[in-house]
Amino acid sequence: MHSQNKGPGTASGWAFLYARNRKVDYSFALLPPFLIADKAAQHELGVQLCGDPGDSRRGEFLAGATPYGVQFSVEDARIDGATATDLSGRPIIMIGGVIYEPNVDQGELLSLQPEFDAQIDAAWRQFWRDGKRPIIASTPVPLRATRERSQPLQPPDPIPGPVPPFWKRLLQPPTPSGIALGAALCAALVIGISALQGRFPIGTLQAELRDLVSWTKGKALAPAPGPSPHR
Repeated sequence: MHSQNKGPGTASGWAFLYARNRKVDYSFALLPPFLIADKAAQHELGVQLCGDPGDSRRGEFLAGATPYGVQFSVEDARIDGATATDLSGRPIIMIGGVIYEPNVDQGELLSLQPEFDAQIDAAWRQFWRDGKRPIIASTPVPLRATRERSQPLQPPDPIPGPVPPFWKRLLQPPTPSGIALGAALCAALVIGISALQGRFPIGTLQAELRDLVSWTKGKALAPAPGPSPHR
């Protein structure tokens, strides 16, 4: 994705800035040179950028087939000691941070943060002053690399969806009322078939159904077996 003459055990980091001014809506104001023309990679990076002022976050994104790490903070933008606002008087939010190769030494990345902050501050002042202008190219900062690439961030395990009520009922253990209801339905089916075949007079079938309903109600209202709640 980018070419540099780097020795073994070295990596790079680049400052970036996402903000707006009074002429340009929110967009990238500072990026590594190899991302300035790569709109797809800018989109991948932009997906990571979210949060409220005071938040600090970390993530990963792809530039082509190359993975990069990113860490950033969300802040209220300030200019000349005052809160920066758009033409409507709304405070401007700025997101600044570091894009780095994923095998960098995290301790050194933290220790060199002031170098990245200086680039972000300078880019913000230039972006605020010049308004509409091309994206500023950040200068790479050499970093010590670890022997192995750090593990990418893994998405959390998916949360199982809710069990549909019908299947949930089927999976639950049977209750006395459920058993009674099932028996009643089977008996009603037998009585209905007998009526259609003319085996019993209609009056007899009606009496059988009344007895069946009474028996089902009694079973459904019976308490489930188990210890008494009053003990």
